[in-house]
Amino acid sequence: MSTKKLPARSTGSLLKRMPAWARALAGMAAVVAVGVGVAVAGLGAQKPEAVAAVATKTPPATLIPAAGAVPAAAVSQQMGNNAGEPAAALAPAVPPRTATTAPRRDLSAYEMPADFVPTSAAGSTANAPFAGIFLPEISNGQAAIDSLGSHLPAVADWYGKSSAELAQLLLSDRTVHVDRRGRLLHIDDGVAVEHGPAPDTHPAYAGAPLPAGTEGADVVSGSVPSTAGAPFPADQTFALHSRSQSSRVIHLNFRGEGSNPAFDLDKLPGTFSTTEQALIQRIWLRVAEDYAAFDVDITTEAPKTTAGKTGVTILITSRVIGAGGYAYLNAFSALKVAPAPAFCFQNNLANAEKPIAECVSHEVGHTLGLGHQGTNLATYYGGQGSGETGWAPIMGVSYYKNLTQWAKGEYAGATNKEDAYAVMARQGLSARADDHGNTADKATRLIGKVSNGLLAFAVNGVIETPTDIDIFSFIAGAGELSFNVRPSAWSGNVDIALELRDDSGKLIASSNPDTQLGALVSATLPSAGVYFLAIKGSGKGDPKTTGYSSYGSIGQYAVSGTAAIAVGVVDDHGSSRQLATPVTGQIKNGVLTFAANGAIGTAADADFFKLVLVAGQLTVRAAPLAGSDNLVVGIELQDAAGNVIVRSNTATPPYATVSFNVLTAGTFYLRTSGTAKNAAFGLYGPVGQYSLSGTLAATVAAGK
Repeated sequence: MSTKKLPARSTGSLLKRMPAWARALAGMAAVVAVGVGVAVAGLGAQKPEAVAAVATKTPPATLIPAAGAVPAAAVSQQMGNNAGEPAAALAPAVPPRTATTAPRRDLSAYEMPADFVPTSAAGSTANAPFAGIFLPEISNGQAAIDSLGSHLPAVADWYGKSSAELAQLLLSDRTVHVDRRGRLLHIDDGVAVEHGPAPDTHPAYAGAPLPAGTEGADVVSGSVPSTAGAPFPADQTFALHSRSQSSRVIHLNFRGEGSNPAFDLDKLPGTFSTTEQALIQRIWLRVAEDYAAFDVDITTEAPKTTAGKTGVTILITSRVIGAGGYAYLNAFSALKVAPAPAFCFQNNLANAEKPIAECVSHEVGHTLGLGHQGTNLATYYGGQGSGETGWAPIMGVSYYKNLTQWAKGEYAGATNKEDAYAVMARQGLSARADDHGNTADKATRLIGKVSNGLLAFAVNGVIETPTDIDIFSFIAGAGELSFNVRPSAWSGNVDIALELRDDSGKLIASSNPDTQLGALVSATLPSAGVYFLAIKGSGKGDPKTTGYSSYGSIGQYAVSGTAAIAVGVVDDHGSSRQLATPVTGQIKNGVLTFAANGAIGTAADADFFKLVLVAGQLTVRAAPLAGSDNLVVGIELQDAAGNVIVRSNTATPPYATVSFNVLTAGTFYLRTSGTAKNAAFGLYGPVGQYSLSGTLAATVAAGK
């Protein structure tokens, strides 16, 4: 490519006549000038004339080293559509954004109030440098560097960078802007119109159970019927919580804020149609999955109080503007309902479920300190692979791939290799507590329910970290066994690896298919006994080509399985208080409900269950399961010392019931055993399987 011919002048004269941004480029290997279609290649420190050729044009948005020669097509793909709006630098094979969205004319619309202080890289807001900074306008690139001037070192230090690192970030990522107080924000692209977003559903998992535990006032459903309608009742749309007891909050505000209108599809502001509410619920489900492994509540409900809470509000708005979203870097701090430091603009996100949800997770990632996952050729990396395991980083451009994860730049050409989890932890977001043990001795015991002559198992879980392993134990008889483990039906983040082992640790079967995120094991068990399932997140192939590592495989999963019934062979519950099975439950409308299944395997068998209760009216009922018609279950309630409080009434066999008014919070034990019909409790009788259910008309003790 040729350059404009200039009259011969001395080098010193030319340098003096150049603007500051052009002087800074003297000696760089190559320059791409956005908006004018001019590229100058092979420049050296002895050739400032070539730099002067474009010195009167728009400052460059991208610097490309000579070692990575860039074809003209790649250069043009990164160019903006007009001089007032930077280009969309998507990953290779992702088309550039077209000029169908409104240009970014007034950048002041993105600015937070002067008293807003982003958290430092170390997680503090003390001694911030911004109060003494007054810049003329929001800017990016070299203009931002020039505007910061002597403030550059202090601002860079606040964000954990050297002056050179911050300058390079501003030159290499044209989405990074500096506001008039010197605070950093990302103004990000929307969906490329020609390319379109990835499908809104995961066909392999449509209608699958949503693997999310409930706690407190959480309204997460245990099952989602389909992706076509609303997963939850309409009155829950603006009361959804993923982890309501957490002190960390990510508030998804769809209702509007000030002059920024609410989420709107039908041009009827102020009301939410059935279609709009269904879409809001599905967006929430996807974002909740992206943050499921962390101790944070994803909610659509405006916090009633912000005292003692940290977090961020992100506004999803129908405002028409020339960006997909924006967010202030490190804005995750003391929680405020408004003003929101992060936005997603639905008009540039195809008004669609997946792009809006991906935007929300991406922009919140910026508030947690994360930068873009890109390459030397693209601000955002668009991912690799295809189909169900087609992968993209959440902090790249994740609109077009099925599997999106937190990443640390393990793909080829990555320019950002920061440990995302470490960065977010410094900003106050860490992994939630492990829900299931990582070793056989700490395994979660699965209790099966009899269904069609087999034991049926079901449990939910979360892989909280890349090294987490969830172990489950269960008792099964000789015969056919099958277990299926699936990620969330709503943009699941975890690629499942599954193992089945016997009680000696010997591997019986394993599964980790290359083309699916879920895993299935089937086996014929030779004998009855105790068996173990091990579940962890996995990767696929080579992260440098079409695969990904296990780094981002964290998130929710659901387990379902069947096995042959084992009666009279092994004990399924401990036969003493010391070996009691802990029982937890769910709270709804102020009432704790709990349930368990058991098997009386021998004439002398007794099962113990541990309950941690607060004051309230306790009622427990036991009943034999189908196929155990000769069993009458006896129940005994004991205190922590083993003293009998009350025994079941056997006047109406085969059911047994105990009721007791718990006056003082504490630990209690339920003891079950088999009796002969109409026999006094304690006389052991027939064996068989039973169900146990109970209620406590009060709230459950803390931590349970």
